[in-house]
Amino acid sequence: FAVEINLRWGGTTHPMMTLDLLTDGRYDDQTGSYQCDDGSSKCYYATDNLQRDAFKGWTPTDITDLIDRYAQLQFNATSQTGIVFHMLGSVSEFGKVGLVVIANSVEDAQTMY
Repeated sequence: FAVEINLRWGGTTHPMMTLDLLTDGRYDDQTGSYQCDDGSSKCYYATDNLQRDAFKGWTPTDITDLIDRYAQLQFNATSQTGIVFHMLGSVSEFGKVGLVVIANSVEDAQTMY
């Protein structure tokens, strides 16, 4: 018999930790929002399954080249907003990447996604 015990926090662990590490804020459990030291709010929109057949055969370098070429795909440390890509190793075979969009509003995050 085989048994798997998965002790991870949940599907929001990676995006929330990305938000914590890249912004100067913290989650306010009283308001249910993420507040930065300057008083602004941040939110994220994330997936670990952005899959497109057109991405198959791409390399992680192809993805990073695109990010370098298009500023709107980059994370901006000054505004503490932008896109953080991950899971680039699955792009060649499966045409799949993950990303976390950090924005000032849900609407902005969805637009950037």
